[in-house]
Amino acid sequence: MIVAREDHSATLLGSGDVLFAAGSTATAVTATAELYRPKSGTFVATGSLIAARTQHTGTLLGSGEVMMVAGSNGTDNVATAELYDPTAGTFSTTSSLATARSAHTATLLHAGKVVVAGGSGAPPSFPPLASAELSSCTPLTACPVGDDCGKIDDGCGGKVQCGPKCTAPETCGGGGKHHVCGS
Repeated sequence: MIVAREDHSATLLGSGDVLFAAGSTATAVTATAELYRPKSGTFVATGSLIAARTQHTGTLLGSGEVMMVAGSNGTDNVATAELYDPTAGTFSTTSSLATARSAHTATLLHAGKVVVAGGSGAPPSFPPLASAELSSCTPLTACPVGDDCGKIDDGCGGKVQCGPKCTAPETCGGGGKHHVCGS
């Protein structure tokens, strides 16, 4: 890796790359992020998070973005969340959780929301948490790169139109054009 880190997140992206984000270095909590490209076996830098965090989660959403949730800034647990856009290689803020926590779990639900559960609570004692909460949903607004035709799931219970629905013998992506039916 470019930066030695622990207590970071590692999230498989739709492209096949792996996003390694934040965590702790030998000296401090970091906001840096990098991509592992398995095809070339290399690590490359990408945009940094807005806030340094460790013991957080990174969850791939239906939109292709990655939601970084909560964690610790090295002193206190935080409730903030950020979205990573793999196309732009940048992070932006999104709705925060109601409860600051670290060392929790995060799971993408079929409805497109992320359930965040457990972990450690606020100082001074950082008690274990028995609570869970749902993140807000960020729907897919554009069709992903690929041979998807017809309507696809937007990750939040809706649909996005990505081209005509193909009928046999045509296939989606036929003739080398994404989101187009052909043979």
